[in-house]
Amino acid sequence: MNRRRLKKLRNTLRDLRPCTLPGEKNDRGAVTDEATLCANAANLPAIDTVDIGTFHTTANGGPGSGATGCIAGIAIGLFPEAAAEELKEIRHDPVHDIMGRSTADIVAQHVLGLNNREGDQLFLAAEDFRPDETRPVTPHEAALAVERLLAGTDAEEIWDHLCTEAADGTDADQDEADAA
Repeated sequence: MNRRRLKKLRNTLRDLRPCTLPGEKNDRGAVTDEATLCANAANLPAIDTVDIGTFHTTANGGPGSGATGCIAGIAIGLFPEAAAEELKEIRHDPVHDIMGRSTADIVAQHVLGLNNREGDQLFLAAEDFRPDETRPVTPHEAALAVERLLAGTDAEEIWDHLCTEAADGTDADQDEADAA
């Protein structure tokens, strides 16, 4: 686990905008393919809106108008040189098995120094709590999942705060995040 990179990811997430409507990504512009994201993130618009359902989608306003993306996409954008190197390693490692997992998730996992379980939980498990996208995962909720991972919470439990919020409308872990 690369704690320095995870802390930067957490802090960046806190400053991003949430999607305002479920499926907002469909109206925001062109979807960036995973290979381009991983190999060339330094030359793409920075993600300014969190949407856990897409890696990187450029805004309709053109260059400088931002992008929408998920936690993995944000991590790749924060560390573009490391992401490009990891992509090269994955492509040149004949025993590296990415079956069933996206290239961008694997690249982001390696950039952040996470094991497979931690990567799967951080990048994929939030969708299990909001499968119908009735309310998109907010930047605060995503930052809290990263914070919980940093604090040593079991990877299977880093999104449990979504269950608590959905059940009673409160944020039981707000004090935990504010204290960090």
